[in-house]
Amino acid sequence: MIASTLVAFGIWNQLLSRYPAHSVAPYSLLVPVIGLITAWLVLGVRAWRVRRGASRRGGWRTRL
Repeated sequence: MIASTLVAFGIWNQLLSRYPAHSVAPYSLLVPVIGLITAWLVLGVRAWRVRRGASRRGGWRTRL
């Protein structure tokens, strides 16, 4: 996990050094989506489990 974080920050810093921040910043909104897809592909986590866990941490109640 530390290696992936270092790679991600390295890519982010490289992008910020080449392009203006206002053109790179919207890509930060893709982080949760990429995390969900990666968890599904690598770990086999089902999307409904992730959604339920996120809603519980956020304080919302869900009916599943």
